[in-house]
Order: sequence, then structure tokens, then C-alpha cells
Amino acid sequence: MIKEQTMAKYKYSDGARGILHFLQETKREDMTYRDLGEQVGKAPRSASAIITSLVKKGLLERVVQEDGAKFVVITEAGLACDPDEMIEDPKEKRAE
Repeated sequence: MIKEQTMAKYKYSDGARGILHFLQETKREDMTYRDLGEQVGKAPRSASAIITSLVKKGLLERVVQEDGAKFVVITEAGLACDPDEMIEDPKEKRAE
């Protein structure tokens, strides 16, 4: 008898998990896109795309200072989330 089992995958991408873990641990509020990308090994353009996704989910926030400097800060929801949360992936099934 073949039984299908749904595979699990991470809810967030590797890059998103790296950014969330870093900001949860450091709680820094002076990180630019470039700085944050360097901390997690992502190019500025990739870091920007990941940050945009996390901002849309309410986990990060963009802050523009009076002098025009742009920073990324983690929200309360971002602090409370589990970056390593797993979800079922119905697309990937394996037979047992």
C-alpha cells in the first residue's frame, strides 16, 4: 500500500530567515539595506527584495530619518515570529 505524505518546507526563504534571525538577535535600528545584506550574505538588490517582502508581511518597517538616511527595523510581529516555522507543501509529496 502506498501512502502519500506531505513534505514540509520553511515558511520563509533562506534570506528572509537570515534577516529575521539577525534582527531578532541584535534588535538594531540603524541597519541600511546594504548593511543588512552584508550581514546575511546577500547583494543589496536581493536584500531589498527580501526586505520588501517582509515589510508587506508586517515583520519589518522602513524608517526614513530627517537627513534622508533609510533604515530597516523589526516590528513587534517580526520579533514574535518564528523564522524557522515549517509549513506543509502540498506540491511535494512522497510515497511511504
